[in-house]
Amino acid sequence: MEVYFSSERVCLSRLFHLIIDAMAEEVLALSQLSAVARTRKSAATAELTEPEFMALDAVLREGTMTVGDIQRRVGVLPAQMSRILRILEKHPSGKPLVESRINPDDRRRVDVTITAAGRSVHANYRRGRISFICDFLANLQEAERVTFMKIVRDFQGRVESLIGGKK
Repeated sequence: MEVYFSSERVCLSRLFHLIIDAMAEEVLALSQLSAVARTRKSAATAELTEPEFMALDAVLREGTMTVGDIQRRVGVLPAQMSRILRILEKHPSGKPLVESRINPDDRRRVDVTITAAGRSVHANYRRGRISFICDFLANLQEAERVTFMKIVRDFQGRVESLIGGKK
């Protein structure tokens, strides 16, 4: 049986929070480093930014979506969503990746659909992202991959519950 004095419990609590804070700093640094590595790896063939990919991905998965629905899914401000859609409609490749049309039933709404070019660019970008992750996973031992995926799935579930379900 362990007996703690009040001051020892406070010290242990502070130590625990210091350790958690240090771990969070490491995870944040890894996230930033990963983003830089992904950007460098795909710089030669980069056709999309991450928010552009997320918008394309949402429309690909859901079919026709309103601008507001895409904005909520991507988690950007209305002005940012307008810029993202403008870029996707007038993509530097010369081919529109999405088409926007006034909703015939509610003229206040704009419906967005993905084009064949958008599907192709989305698939390309997604393959690059998957390749980056595969390179990482391939360098882990099997037991490490199992542990890593258990942690990833747990983390994903916690994040999904924070944002109100799978998106």
